Amino acid sequence: MAIDEPEAKKLRVSSPEARERLLAEALAHAEQQDAQYKRMLPSEAASGQWKASLSLVVFALAAYVALAPPPWLVSDAPPPSPAQLERGARAALSLQAAQIEVFQLRSGRTPANLGELPAALSGIRYVRSNNRVYQLVAAGPDGEAIIYDSARREDVEDTLVDTWLRQAGS
Repeated sequence: MAIDEPEAKKLRVSSPEARERLLAEALAHAEQQDAQYKRMLPSEAASGQWKASLSLVVFALAAYVALAPPPWLVSDAPPPSPAQLERGARAALSLQAAQIEVFQLRSGRTPANLGELPAALSGIRYVRSNNRVYQLVAAGPDGEAIIYDSARREDVEDTLVDTWLRQAGS
C-alpha cells in the first residue's frame, strides 16, 4: 500500500467555553479537597487543647528550674586537690615565663617588673637578676615556694611537660 500523500493530523483545539468549564471544575475540585483537609475533626480539636496546656506547664517548669534551681538539682564542685593546685601553679609559672621570653626577644632585655608584660598573673613574684636571668616564685598548696629559674629552664619545663603528659595518660 502506497501512501501518496500523508494525511495531515488535525489539531483539535477546544473552544474557549470548554476550557473555562474545565478550569472551573479543576478549581472547584481543588477547593473541595482543601476544605476537606482543613476541616478539623472533633477529636483533633480536643487534642490540640491538651497539647497547648501541656506545653504551657512544661515551659513553666523549665523557666522555674532555669531561674531558681532547686537545691537537689545543684551540686557544688569538689575543691581541687593539692596535686591539682601545684600543677596549676606550675602551669601559671610556665605561662608567665613564656610572656617574659617573648618580651625579652622583642626588647632585648628582661622586664623590670611584671607590670611591663601584657598580662601579669596574680600570686607570682618576679625576681630579676640581670638582663637575661630571672626567677618566678609562686606559693604551692602547702605554702612552700615553687620556683621557676630561667637559668635552669629545660629542667623545669621538662618536669612540667612530663607531669601534664602523665596526668593526661591516666
